[in-house]
Amino acid sequence: MPDKVGSVGVRTVFSCGTSFHKAIAMNNRRSPLQVLLIALLLSTGCGSILPAPNQPKTRFTLASLKGNYTYNLGGTVVGLANGYLLYYEAGTLVADGNGGLTGFDDFMSGTNLISGPSTGSYTINGDGTGTMILHAPGRQIHLAITMQSNGEVNLLEDDSFAVGVGAALAQAAPGTLSGPYVFRFYSQVVAGASSVAVGQMIVSGTSITGDEDVAQIGTASSHTITGTLTQPDNDGRGTLSLTDDTGNTSSYVYYTIDSSTLNFVRTDSGLVGEGRSAAQTGTPFTNASIPNGFTFHLGGDTATYIGGFNTIGAFTSDGKGNITSGSLDSVVDGAATTNESFTGTYSVDSSGRASITLSPAGASPISAVAWMADSTRGFFLQQTQKAVAAGPLTQQQGDPFSAASLNGEYSFRLLGFNGQNPTAVGAVGVMTFDGSAKVSLSDFVVSQNGELSQDAPVGGSYTVSSNGRAVTGPITGVSNSMVFYFTSATSGYILFTDPGTEISGVNTMQVPQ
Repeated sequence: MPDKVGSVGVRTVFSCGTSFHKAIAMNNRRSPLQVLLIALLLSTGCGSILPAPNQPKTRFTLASLKGNYTYNLGGTVVGLANGYLLYYEAGTLVADGNGGLTGFDDFMSGTNLISGPSTGSYTINGDGTGTMILHAPGRQIHLAITMQSNGEVNLLEDDSFAVGVGAALAQAAPGTLSGPYVFRFYSQVVAGASSVAVGQMIVSGTSITGDEDVAQIGTASSHTITGTLTQPDNDGRGTLSLTDDTGNTSSYVYYTIDSSTLNFVRTDSGLVGEGRSAAQTGTPFTNASIPNGFTFHLGGDTATYIGGFNTIGAFTSDGKGNITSGSLDSVVDGAATTNESFTGTYSVDSSGRASITLSPAGASPISAVAWMADSTRGFFLQQTQKAVAAGPLTQQQGDPFSAASLNGEYSFRLLGFNGQNPTAVGAVGVMTFDGSAKVSLSDFVVSQNGELSQDAPVGGSYTVSSNGRAVTGPITGVSNSMVFYFTSATSGYILFTDPGTEISGVNTMQVPQ
């Protein structure tokens, strides 16, 4: 699934039925910055989305999507005369279990926040694929969906004016926010530089104090922060403002998934951005708070391309400050490094901030910072002179892994760029591992700059290492090599290592209820 996006240039459009490899072959090297974000997910087909012919027809129904959900989307406005404009969006949905939706939507494209009520409808096929239409303030949004479970749905917006990806998660009744939270933020100045931040904020009523680590291209810094927030309303929606010790202020609207987990959209004019936050428990922390195996996914921008940096990997720590073994696969500006081994060291302070040094064999050390929500998860930031990148850090469960560890249907979501003209590509659908050595993409749809295709089932082979690293062989029309790092037998990160591609995502076992 080769793909990526550029900025100014001729927009290449592919019609229904165009495979990933055909899309790549028809493009030329992509141009610089102004492009798109990374997130994960995709899905859709020409017209309606049909179930794969050999898939069971009873895993999901309309009633599988019922109740309150909160969602986030991010992507690019397409078809502009002088390039692309990033956007981020978040909101709530109430699904009636019979194809009807109501909700509230916030949309930010770098100028002004557009907010208001929404209505809509949805369809669901038996294998969990389907469609969704939202009537939001000033526009109608078309989405392709693939259900992971009753509590999580993968989303792709694919309209003639925008391509974006995200997820809808079952939403608990809003509660009062209080205590420490760790966070990850990404921000992009319109037609300018990007930055990522990870840190801790302590909420007390409407007041915030905390600390953060910030990375921009070529620079890394640490700051104290203060701020204010409004507690969530009945939709789980609130606002938040943070000011660092240099006087820089950032403003956000947020939605609660529950009182422990929040999604953010930045609302400052001239900026676009998004974020995630999780309640922190288990303080005070020590080196023993990072035990055993962890997987990670770092995504971000390089000095050349937005979305130009993707890394997934796994490591094992001894709980005493040493990373005893690890491996990673990385694609930077379309150039892949595969199965790079490393060791390292780390030091965790009482607040949950971990200073990490990764030492790849035969390469320069890599500095990183993580803020831990607890001993099983946190947010990871890589500090580099040529890129800004951040993402989740999650403790592994169920190792050692083998081919038999992977057995069942997985809902996947992907987004990326082909290394060429300014086009974004992505996919969402169903992937099946047979517990032996065979993998198939049994039902999936592809989006290329607003043009959709639904491809026939394809398959190939896979191998799995004991640390959860899985690799596929060639899959016709999809990829010559997909790499996975599994957090558990039921979920993992995906990276395409085909030359000239920058595509990453996640897959999670489907759990119909």
